[in-house]
Amino acid sequence: MKIIWTFTLLMIPGAMTSMSVTGHAGGEINITCTYQEKYRANAKYFCRVQWSDCTDRIRTNIKNKWFDSGRFSLFDDTRAAVFTVTIRDLSAQDSGTYYCAADIRISKDSYTEVKLKIISVASCTVTSISVTGHSGGVVNITCKYDRKYTDNAKYFFSGSSLIIGLSVISVLLIIVLVLVIVALCKRHQAHSSDSASRMPEPGTENSEAVPQTGCIYEEIADTRPHTDPDTGTKTVYATTQLPINPSD
Repeated sequence: MKIIWTFTLLMIPGAMTSMSVTGHAGGEINITCTYQEKYRANAKYFCRVQWSDCTDRIRTNIKNKWFDSGRFSLFDDTRAAVFTVTIRDLSAQDSGTYYCAADIRISKDSYTEVKLKIISVASCTVTSISVTGHSGGVVNITCKYDRKYTDNAKYFFSGSSLIIGLSVISVLLIIVLVLVIVALCKRHQAHSSDSASRMPEPGTENSEAVPQTGCIYEEIADTRPHTDPDTGTKTVYATTQLPINPSD
């Protein structure tokens, strides 16, 4: 938002008053000069002092209507006996001394010395105004801007909206951070469980597996000779087991 400075200067005939004003580069400034009612019909002008001369920046005899001359505009309000000079697109080169005056041809002009200082700003400058409204009523807020921004979009927002927006963003960032931490913890636990399942049981680290093979055995009962009492023949009995593995 652009800062618009307004200053009111009083011109006293036969005396010079002086005021120092400050503007911001890229902005605009309004300087309001008062004059005596008897000079309502006279031309008004705003000039810049250079050495012993004062070069007109704007001069007009037009009344109750804005008159433009480049970056300068002048409005002579004859009903209030004041005229306002507006300077737009301020730059450091505008710093200097000016005269705000009514043109009095038969005597010395009535003027006020204006010492203008322009300061540069690195970023957007914000100014504030206070307005009062009534519940259920309507309030009008007027904002001025430089003419070069005529085609740019204009917007109006509340400071509380900005705070709410920042709060929402902060909450979302916290939620994302928590989800990332939970995901990393689960991943670590899964990795630990997988490592534990691959570890051998206690006491079996150096054990060697014993292959199971088929057993070959034979059972011999009683090998003592038996004599048949009838025939007198001696008989020997034996029981054998075939091999389990046919290749043996």
